[in-house]
Amino acid sequence: MPNYPNPIQPHLLDLVMRDHDHAVYYADKVMLTPGGHEVADRDIRLLKHILAKLTIYGSAEVNTINAFAIFCRQRDGIGKGIDRIREDFGTLFHSDPLVRMKTEGVALLDAEKALTYLEAHPAIFTLVFWGMPEVGGGL
Repeated sequence: MPNYPNPIQPHLLDLVMRDHDHAVYYADKVMLTPGGHEVADRDIRLLKHILAKLTIYGSAEVNTINAFAIFCRQRDGIGKGIDRIREDFGTLFHSDPLVRMKTEGVALLDAEKALTYLEAHPAIFTLVFWGMPEVGGGL
């Protein structure tokens, strides 16, 4: 269970060197992941990165992709041998919206509509094909 509020008060954060590792502290206590593990590691650069992000954003969000969330996922799950992606990769892969579109034959882009739009909007056409050639190549 985490021992910090959300949003975080950046002035209460600290990075402390201990005997064998470093730890992120919040209000004089080592921060904990949602699973109750310490936010601590031997790699000070990793913790500095996490600390910087917590300070800048003022949030310890674990339901989005960010450094703190990835650290927590590693400590609370993968570090204990629980890896949902490895355990059920097939189901996760086949339920991905982009994979389903591709395997079910649904196009991500209706080419005829796109070309009609580009013909009607020459400035966009110029931007796509001359300003962003990687997008034009895809079309």
